[in-house]
Amino acid sequence: MLSYTTNSSAMVTARNSSSIGMYIVITYHISINMHDAYHSTFARIVNDTREQTGIELPMHIEHYVVCLLAHHVDTVDFLPKPTFAQALYSIRTSTDAKLLGDACLFASGVFPTYRQTRYIVDIGASAYSSIHTDLFTDLSTHFAYVSNFIDVTVNQARTRYTL
Repeated sequence: MLSYTTNSSAMVTARNSSSIGMYIVITYHISINMHDAYHSTFARIVNDTREQTGIELPMHIEHYVVCLLAHHVDTVDFLPKPTFAQALYSIRTSTDAKLLGDACLFASGVFPTYRQTRYIVDIGASAYSSIHTDLFTDLSTHFAYVSNFIDVTVNQARTRYTL
């Protein structure tokens, strides 16, 4: 007989106890989250922002913004440790650069006080610039514009939707 149990860390354990005195434990990590629902919601909100304001982003950047917002919406600990500047100087991989760029873009777009100084914008743009793809080159070049788009999107959503 095969049985499944879950624990608080969203792991599923399958146990096969059909043989006497023997069982196999297989643990599958599953992601129980709302990212699909968040993605749909933010896609609608970003689309509404584009239609109502006329502010447009290239489609690949718009999709990235939707994914960024959906990913970070319920993340409470997204700021780099110990500081943004130290995280910039600690970049060793493209993943490090992406995580820092994303944290800067989210912070500066959703929390405009972070954008009031060029510090976070410059660090985010620098982090993205170290990833040599068209998407991240575009994000680096237009970081402040994309951050502003996120700010407009979030502020319109706060007045029109329940997030």
